[in-house]
Amino acid sequence: MYDSLIRQAPSKIDRLNNSDPCTTDSPGKPNNFSEQDYSKNSVQQGRSPFGARSVRSVREHGTRARTPLAAFFNSPKIILRWLGAFCLLSLIFWPTVGMGYTDRIVAIVNKEVITWFDLEDETRDEYSRLKAKFSGEELERRYTQKQREVLNDLIVERLQLQEAKSKGLSVTQDEIDATLRRTPLPATQTEEEFGQQLLLKKLFDFSVRRNVVIEEEELRRYYNANPTLFHTPPEYQLKHIFFEASKEDDRTRARAKAQAIYEDWLPEIALKDLAAQHAQSVRELGWVQEKDLLTPLEHALQEMIPGTLSRPIETPTGVHLLLYDDVKKPQPHLFERVERDIRAKLLKERGEEAYNEWMNKLKQQAFIDIKL
Repeated sequence: MYDSLIRQAPSKIDRLNNSDPCTTDSPGKPNNFSEQDYSKNSVQQGRSPFGARSVRSVREHGTRARTPLAAFFNSPKIILRWLGAFCLLSLIFWPTVGMGYTDRIVAIVNKEVITWFDLEDETRDEYSRLKAKFSGEELERRYTQKQREVLNDLIVERLQLQEAKSKGLSVTQDEIDATLRRTPLPATQTEEEFGQQLLLKKLFDFSVRRNVVIEEEELRRYYNANPTLFHTPPEYQLKHIFFEASKEDDRTRARAKAQAIYEDWLPEIALKDLAAQHAQSVRELGWVQEKDLLTPLEHALQEMIPGTLSRPIETPTGVHLLLYDDVKKPQPHLFERVERDIRAKLLKERGEEAYNEWMNKLKQQAFIDIKL
């Protein structure tokens, strides 16, 4: 583009030659009348050579060009030449203007393109998050990695939308409205983006999910092969002595009291009687599962056996002594009770395998050119 602009603006020598008053387009002056002779003649008439050349330019550009300088800058050829020079200098001295802030293609997916602006729009929030934690080379490395991950997601999305179009799949406004009545529109998503997600789900159901079938015999085989997955969790009968202590001074005294009881305890001594000797009380926790306990108590319980007392256990609220009385072992669930859970698990696993195979096939059949 810039070459065409520069070619339209002749060099200074050509421009002066073309506008020379000594050519045949200036009446009364012979063609062999030299520049030096004309300049000398101009000086004799009280004009400078520059002024002599400018008279014709003033006349050519009308009454608005009152001075030789105005005539020079009003010339269309001069304007074009300056414009071309400015654009060229911009690319040389400010390359970010031409590259960093100008949209460009970062990937081609069949006949469609993904641009830098598309990628930047998807990663802008992620960059802000990373910048708050990292800087320098580490920030650049993590952001580049994230850009490649997001670009891959955009390529996958573009391939799927093209596949949906080729299969004649679409989502109507009525379908979008019906879904939004059941599921509110996420705050970070537009209705158009929501409709696009519905279309991708429809494509997944059509191309992948409907081809994944789980027979009841397979469900039973899985149930019998994984008995530990379909049992009730164990339950533990527990008691404890609790020493409340939120301040450090209180916590020190609580540790000492709990340690004293722990050292005095014997299996044949009832914990209730021992606690009474130390002016403490025992609380029954009943039958509980591990998930019902505070994390420090859960970890301590895993190292105990029935009929034992734990060492002092500290939690944010104080110090505990835990007595492990008894346990109910896990019991298997009936197949009918877990059949739906097994089916959902196998459908998820098989669906992911089928999706990956389908997606790899789409990529192999597509033209993908990454330019990032």
